[in-house]
Amino acid sequence: MGFDGSEHSKAALAEIANWLKLYGGKALLVHAVFFDEEEYGTIPDQLKKRMDVGKKMCVQAEEDISFALGISIESLICEGDPADTIIEIAETKNADLIAIGTHGGRKGIKKLVMGSVTSAIVGDSPCDVLVVKKSAPSSGVPYGSILVAFDGSAFSKKALSQACRLAGRQGSNLTVLYVVHEL
Repeated sequence: MGFDGSEHSKAALAEIANWLKLYGGKALLVHAVFFDEEEYGTIPDQLKKRMDVGKKMCVQAEEDISFALGISIESLICEGDPADTIIEIAETKNADLIAIGTHGGRKGIKKLVMGSVTSAIVGDSPCDVLVVKKSAPSSGVPYGSILVAFDGSAFSKKALSQACRLAGRQGSNLTVLYVVHEL
C-alpha cells in the first residue's frame, strides 16, 4: 500500500490492518520519495533527509498497528515517482491489491494536481485498487451499504463480483447502479 503519513494514507492503513486482522494476508507499506536532482541538486543531503523521514514515519506506523492489532506489517522506502514505484512494486510482488488514501473532494486545479498519484495508480495498476477516503470504524466492518456503478464492461463485472464477495463477508446491503445518459 502507498503510504505518505497523511491522515488519508493512515486511514487506508487502518482499513488494510482491519482486513488483515479479520482475514489474514500480508501488507507492505511503500513510501516513495520523489527526488528531482535539478530541483534539489543544490541541497545534496536533501534526499537522505527525506528518506530518513519516510523511514521514521513507516516504522512508527508499523509499531502502532502491531501494538493496536497484533499484526505485522513491513515497509519499503524507495526513491522514485510515487505512482510508478507503487505500481512497479505491486507487479514485482504479484500483489492482489493496492490500497491508497485519497483526499477527495478537491475541485479545479487542485483536483488535477493533487489527485495525480491516486489517479495514476487506479489507471495503471496491475491489480485491484482500494481507494480509502476516511478512517474505518474500529469494528473492522466499515461497509453497511455498497454501491457498484455498472456498465456491463469486463471491469464493471469484476467490480460487481468483488463487491458481492465483500457484501457477503460483511453482511452489507448491495446496490447496483446502471445509468443511461439521456440525450
